Amino acid sequence: LNGVAEAIGIERDELREAIAAGQTLAEVAEANGVDIDTLVETLTERFQERLDAKVEAGDITAEEAAEKLAERSERLEDKISGIDASDEGAA
Repeated sequence: LNGVAEAIGIERDELREAIAAGQTLAEVAEANGVDIDTLVETLTERFQERLDAKVEAGDITAEEAAEKLAERSERLEDKISGIDASDEGAA
C-alpha cells in the first residue's frame, strides 16, 4: 500500500484505515483531491519503472514486461474501484 498511499498523498496507515472503514481506493483518492485518472497513471508509471529495472537486470524480457504491464492495466481500474482494494502488488 505504500505506493498507493504516496500517490494519493497520505500515510500508509491512513490508507489502511480508510480501506478498513469500507472506502475504495477511488473514494480515498477523491477525498484527498487526487483524480482517478491521475492515480491510475501514477501507479502505471511506477509499475513500468519496476518492470524496466527487471528488464535491464535481465530478470525478464521486454516481451514479458509488456505482457505484465497489459495485465496490470486491465486489473488496475477494478482495484481502484474497490473490487480488489488490497495491496498494489509487485512487479
